[in-house]
Formats: sequence, C-alpha cells, structure tokens
Amino acid sequence: AAVEKIKEERPDLKVIFGSMNEDVYEMAKVGDLCLSIDPELYGESVAQMAVDAGAEHFIFYSFARHMSNSIKIRYRDAMKAVCEANNVPFEEVSMPDPMGDAGVPGAQQFLIENIPSLMEQYGTKNIAYFVTVSTVEQAFIKSIVENGGIFPCHTDPSPFSDFAPALGLEIDEAHKFDAEYVTDLITKKLAEYDMNGRVGGWEKSLVRLEMEFLIRYAIEYCEGRTNEVDGKPDKEVAASLLKQVYGEGGKFNNAVNDTNGETYDNWYTVARDLYLY
Repeated sequence: AAVEKIKEERPDLKVIFGSMNEDVYEMAKVGDLCLSIDPELYGESVAQMAVDAGAEHFIFYSFARHMSNSIKIRYRDAMKAVCEANNVPFEEVSMPDPMGDAGVPGAQQFLIENIPSLMEQYGTKNIAYFVTVSTVEQAFIKSIVENGGIFPCHTDPSPFSDFAPALGLEIDEAHKFDAEYVTDLITKKLAEYDMNGRVGGWEKSLVRLEMEFLIRYAIEYCEGRTNEVDGKPDKEVAASLLKQVYGEGGKFNNAVNDTNGETYDNWYTVARDLYLY
C-alpha cells in the first residue's frame, strides 16, 4: 500500500525489495526489482547438510505467523522431502512466537529447554535443529553447540548472524565486517566443542549480498546502462551482476508463484552451497 501511494505521486521512482518478509506475491506486484532466497534450493541444501552430518532426526521450529509466509512453507516442504528421501524423520515443533506475550526471552527459554530434552527423548545427539526466526538464534546456536547437536544453517545465513555472541567470540573493530576472518574464528571455536562439520551456513552474508546486488543494479539503471522493456529489469545486466556478487557457487532463478505457476520477470531467487564450519 505504501509503494502504491508513493507511485501515485512519483511514478518515475523505482522500488527495489530484498528480505521479502511480507506477502511476497503482493510485494512482487509493486516492486520493480525483487530478490529473495530460493526456497526450494535453500531448503534442499539445509536438509542435505543435516543428512550428510549424520542426522537421525530433523526438528523444524516455527509458529503460525511465520508459517503464513509462502517462502517459509516452501523451504520447509523442501527440507521435509530431502529428509524423507534419506529416511530421516522430519518433525515440526510449534514454539512461542517471539512477538507474543512471552516475547523473545520466552521463545528462547522454550528452545533452550526443548533442544536437550529431545536428545534425551530420542537417545541421540544426532538431531538437526532449524528455526525460522532470527531473533532467537543466539540462544539457539549456543544451546545446540553446547549440547552437541547439529545446526545446519541460520534462517538468514551469514557468519555475522549470532555466531559471535553465541560462541563468546571477541571481534576487534578492524575485523568487524571481515567475513573471512569471522568465519575462521567460528571454525576454530567450534573445534573446541568437537563440532566442526556439524554447523553450517554461508561464509558470506545473505542480506549483505542482497543489498550489494540491488544497489549495484540501481546504479546501473540510474547511470543509463540498462535496457529495460516495459519497466522490467534488464535480464542481461541482472544476470551479470548476480554472478559477480554471488560468485560461481551461486544459483539463480526467476521466482515462480507456487499457487498459480506465474513466473516473475522482476523477482529473482538465489541460493549458494552451504559452508561447513
């Protein structure tokens, strides 16, 4: 609604979207260029990491508000399919919504108690845990690492996503945004817990890469180096920038509506191979 109102006044403005957390199909109607994680490729990579790490169960934590988002539904289904194909039981566990009455502390406390209790219930530490909300990830990672479980990936994958506070890492100002340095610190710290190979993610930041692609495309557009037809993004420029930003390991698609099969020329999805710490 905000974009529609803006364009009434300024139809010349281009609107770009990353981190699409509202109704993605409604956002795609008004966004000129959109970028999101590829739900199927992402879900498959997360579940496959868990399988390869020896998971005997896969636990998927979420809540009703998040599971109204089609991207989360789609990557859940992809994770479940990989687990079923590899005979790994897939279990959905309803957790408190961090925006509910108990807030983030209540949601974190639930996870801190539930993670080891499931290990006791199933008699194994080879349980992979995934949660759809980032605000609880610090306590989530800490509990999994300290109890010896499997953490296949953050919901917003990045070496900067909660690992440092969860693992008690100190990062000096000079390396605050150095992904390679932080990734190395995480790997070394996990070795102290004998957890190397049981924790995965991206060695670069999902959100940072989104921002870089979107802003670089905007620069190309503003400086007249794109050839858009009917207001749709220049496919050649977009493809070139995606490869430059995400590297050879990146995988790109045009988004497809899972309810009506529509393919979006203005919305790209992306995935990368998972990095094992």
